[in-house]
Amino acid sequence: MSDILAKIETYKREEIAAAKHARPLAQVEAAAKAAPAPRGFLAALERRIKRGDYALIAEIRRPVRRKD
Repeated sequence: MSDILAKIETYKREEIAAAKHARPLAQVEAAAKAAPAPRGFLAALERRIKRGDYALIAEIRRPVRRKD
């Protein structure tokens, strides 16, 4: 099992390094400052409920089939 985790760790470290190289931190920070304010998740749900609309959050996933 640890071999799999080591492979995942190596892959993720490479992925993060590539992302940092593609878009430097200063650029990410500038984009964050220029972004509009969050919409307010709870308030959006409450507005829908008040209007009598559905306010459902759901996720459907396929079952994971094990390879035994």
